[in-house]
Amino acid sequence: VLFAKGELASAANTYRELIRQQPASAEAHNNLGLVLLQENDFAAAGQEFRRALELQPSLGPAPQNVQ
Repeated sequence: VLFAKGELASAANTYRELIRQQPASAEAHNNLGLVLLQENDFAAAGQEFRRALELQPSLGPAPQNVQ
């Protein structure tokens, strides 16, 4: 919801907190990566996408996001 509203900083903080609580959540890592892309933080976004793939290799959008 925050991401859709364009509240990127709040969305990023929410995903970081979720990752802190559930570090094995591939979806949270992927979603944080999407937020970071919107913030033009490409290096950090790539790290999150790679982590998402490590956790769940079959994760739908993550392989495309890494490219």
